[in-house]
Amino acid sequence: MTIHDNIDNFLAADSHGDLSEDERSALHAHLNDCAGCRTLHQETKLMDKLVEENLAQEKPDAAFEKRMVAGFRTRIPEHTRSTGWLVGLMRLRAVQITAVVAGLLGFQIGRMITRGSGTAPSTSIQIESRGTSISAAAFKQLASLVGEWQGVQDGVPVRVIYTLAANGTALMEQMQPANSAETMITMFTVDGDQLIATHYCSNGNQPQMVTNNIGNLEKDGVTFSLVRITGMKTPDDWHNTGLTVTLDDKDHITQRWTYLYKGKTGTTVMHYARVRKSS
Repeated sequence: MTIHDNIDNFLAADSHGDLSEDERSALHAHLNDCAGCRTLHQETKLMDKLVEENLAQEKPDAAFEKRMVAGFRTRIPEHTRSTGWLVGLMRLRAVQITAVVAGLLGFQIGRMITRGSGTAPSTSIQIESRGTSISAAAFKQLASLVGEWQGVQDGVPVRVIYTLAANGTALMEQMQPANSAETMITMFTVDGDQLIATHYCSNGNQPQMVTNNIGNLEKDGVTFSLVRITGMKTPDDWHNTGLTVTLDDKDHITQRWTYLYKGKTGTTVMHYARVRKSS
């Protein structure tokens, strides 16, 4: 059975950290190619975050819990009272989860109204799309790199230029060593709750890397991991497998590239300083 046919179970296992590295890589490669499954993945992650961030601290009273448990017991057939029904519950589409969340939010609003705080209760709750806001904030951090940077790699001066493109929705990095006429390009974009980095390498391949958990550019850096690659002539070709970009301070950045060549892994670290134009 393919990942596409079994996408619900794969997404459930991924959210609970039960996939192996190979399974996770295969899943993210499929999500990159399949718009339908990618949308489901984004909706599922968004619902998880909404539940965790907006409802985790609100615990209903004991009587309410007893009524809910009793209701489940009367609605679930005896032969399904096992882990099977839990797996089925995990397979709910995002729209179904939304209905559950709506019910819980209604319960929460009721509690807010009946708390008797002495002030007029709020009759609306605004929920921010946290996943999207996190990726947008991270992209805004990356956009702060716009400008010219210089560094030295293996004794060779390297020039890097960052520019915004596509009406500000893409950040383009152009990297050119002083001893080469070739320019390598990396495009950074937002895709729902992820950032994507597509590197156009001088070796002729194009690794596409995504963030699994978006970090802070100024602290741990933003890390991208390989999900798919095009342009490979043989499996042994040299190609990048990951990238971490860290803003050390407003004028210095560090890039840590991982790569694979003939079955062997390696890491290349590059340091760049911002070029300040004299006034």
